[in-house]
Amino acid sequence: MVGATLLIGGVVFFGLNRRKKLLYKAITDKIGGYGGGYSGGGSLGSDTTGCNLSAAKTAEAVEDLHEAMDGLGTNEAAIKRVTRQAQTLACFNKVANLYRQEYGTNLIDDIDEELWDSEYDEWEEIYQSLR
Repeated sequence: MVGATLLIGGVVFFGLNRRKKLLYKAITDKIGGYGGGYSGGGSLGSDTTGCNLSAAKTAEAVEDLHEAMDGLGTNEAAIKRVTRQAQTLACFNKVANLYRQEYGTNLIDDIDEELWDSEYDEWEEIYQSLR
């Protein structure tokens, strides 16, 4: 009984992940068809004009995000808190740029892999409010 429940849960989990990956691929293929490219939000080189976040606060935010996503489990509340603290898209981009420099990965992609369903939807609302 427990094995069947775990099997069904695994199928649902991987099905949701597969749909996200297929949608991401469809979007990037469409953008590529127009001669553009997409490397995920907050990629290195994103506009940080007007951000007054200090280097120390930016580094602290990057460390907090990394700790929230490192190891087993995810601290969803910390990810949302740090995103809110950025206050503007320019400041979030500054954090994302340093995150890429420090860890070699795209922050938006890492968040996408860590958050699921309603947690991701809540985070995306916060992120969209930064614009």
